[in-house]
Amino acid sequence: STNAAAMVTDTMYIADMQAGFYNEFDFTSPPTVVGNFWVSFELFYGAPQDTIGLYCVDFDYRNGVTATGANTTKIYYSSAWHLPSDLNATFKTSLWVDALTSNGPAPVADFSYSEDEICAGGQVLVNGSSSTNATNYYWYVTNDVSPPTIFYSESFVAGNTFTFNTVGTRRIYLFADGSCMTDGLYLPIIIDAKPSATVTSTNTTCGNNNGIITISGATGGNTPNYSYSLDGINFQTGNIFNNLASGTYTVYIKTPGDNCEKTYTKVVSNSTELIATISSSTTICPGETAILTAGGGTIYTWYDGSTVIGSTASISVSPAAQNQYSCIVSDGTCQATVYVNVDMCAGIDEQIFTNINIYPNPATSSFTIELPGEFNYELLDTRGRLIQRGNGNNIANVSVESCDHGVYFIKISTDKKQGSFKIIKQ
Repeated sequence: STNAAAMVTDTMYIADMQAGFYNEFDFTSPPTVVGNFWVSFELFYGAPQDTIGLYCVDFDYRNGVTATGANTTKIYYSSAWHLPSDLNATFKTSLWVDALTSNGPAPVADFSYSEDEICAGGQVLVNGSSSTNATNYYWYVTNDVSPPTIFYSESFVAGNTFTFNTVGTRRIYLFADGSCMTDGLYLPIIIDAKPSATVTSTNTTCGNNNGIITISGATGGNTPNYSYSLDGINFQTGNIFNNLASGTYTVYIKTPGDNCEKTYTKVVSNSTELIATISSSTTICPGETAILTAGGGTIYTWYDGSTVIGSTASISVSPAAQNQYSCIVSDGTCQATVYVNVDMCAGIDEQIFTNINIYPNPATSSFTIELPGEFNYELLDTRGRLIQRGNGNNIANVSVESCDHGVYFIKISTDKKQGSFKIIKQ
């Protein structure tokens, strides 16, 4: 034979070959050939060398058809080329070499993917159907080095779902085969740890909806993009939830870049409201004194308007006019405000209205004033604030539909006299 320069050479790692299976090897830059050509390979193990035997198929029965012609396969050992039968007459096959050629269009690998950063235990969906001129698909999940040294999983269909349970980095390779040629590409994958954090709850106090849940020290996931939720739907970047009622809460921690999510269960305990008591509304005539008493706590602060008038449970008052007193009752932690109304005895002006009629009293939605002639009226709350005003001629209907339940005063005046009367809204 005539020695000729090699048209193309390439390398395949023995570690990448699967024993007992057909292994396909594609030249990175395949040559163009016409006519007869030779394909050979050379094994190199490094030093020291191992002994290796290579055997081809039994040419007497290949692909189910009895072959004709001599078997020209040779094996080199003991410094000479031998027929396989020289080594062992019963050897059939352990390795064969096919040289496949093609004049078809070269494949171009391409694939879509669901995400490239996930949480441990998550999945990546890939689909290589967008590759062109491809008839076979070879998927491999490897470690993140080039060339890869660890193969974790493989698949040989166009679309696949790969699950990643270990935190770290990986690669998803696709080799698209067609026309005896291969094109490949890979996708780097980041696998994050699930987020974790310290979640604490502060119980409600004084029967109020003032519980708190705080998330701190968040780690894991696609840091630092944390968001938090108490319903798994509405998320916020702030790590504190205020004004919570008592109850059991599911706390969600999420990093959106990799869809990592973790939940914690926290309980916000309820509390008891401070129940303050106070002596009922009373009537006092001018020059008289009344004792007002509050209870339910250990600390008391009495007010006449904004002026502090006492710091004991009971106080003595001598008002010059109808009034409302308030008391802030506290047990050292919780507090409540209560009110007591002091009505004055009917004065001379009020006694002049001997022919006035106000009904119904108590009222539910409205009441009626009957008084001969023209008159004006003002509806006031117990603190003297004007609720509404109006006038009437012999009769007037006053609506209290929008008023809260409680005690009110109706102030009635004519051009000669005036008086004040108490109205209760049920």
